[in-house]
Amino acid sequence: KGSITTSLISLTIWPLFIFWIAVLAISTDLLYESYKKETKSNLNMLIHSIYQSYELLYPGEYNVINGKLFKGENELSGQFGFVDYMKRMTGADITIFYGDVRHITTIKGEDGSRATGTAAPEEAVRKVLINGKEFFSDDLVINDERYFSYYMPLVNSESEIIGMMFAGKSRDDAMTDIYRNIVMVCLVEIGIMAIVTVIVLYYSRKVVFS
Repeated sequence: KGSITTSLISLTIWPLFIFWIAVLAISTDLLYESYKKETKSNLNMLIHSIYQSYELLYPGEYNVINGKLFKGENELSGQFGFVDYMKRMTGADITIFYGDVRHITTIKGEDGSRATGTAAPEEAVRKVLINGKEFFSDDLVINDERYFSYYMPLVNSESEIIGMMFAGKSRDDAMTDIYRNIVMVCLVEIGIMAIVTVIVLYYSRKVVFS
């Protein structure tokens, strides 16, 4: 009778275990894709909002004079207050490029210095500066850190692409949130499997010993 009980439990538990593995794999993929889609949308709205803010605050075109970034008559180099504020509010890093060079940025190196004067990733240069398209990536390395990244081109009055604007969120931070959700899914599924196992064990014993 014990072997019959064990067989009944095995016949029930193994399919559930396989089902659990399949659900976990599907849930992981769905969670990631959902987060990626949401992050892309949020970064898109953020970068266009920042673009419009600079247009209102500093009328005129972007230009570099003696290595310093200007917008109209206003010098932007060294003016990090607005982008730092937006990072505190949104958690996203922000950068303004002239050409492929960072002039205004919230990104910092290990020593705490801002990554001004550094170059944009080649993929962003190719798709934004050369092809003139907005560009999103869910895994782009910037200053030795992986990012969810959104870029948009900056154009002058003659429709020439003269730079880029960037908004991005740390991929490591994003994956921490995703893994936390996956753990919650696992705990729920383990709880369901435990309940089902107890029920199967109870009724299998009743069937065998009746």
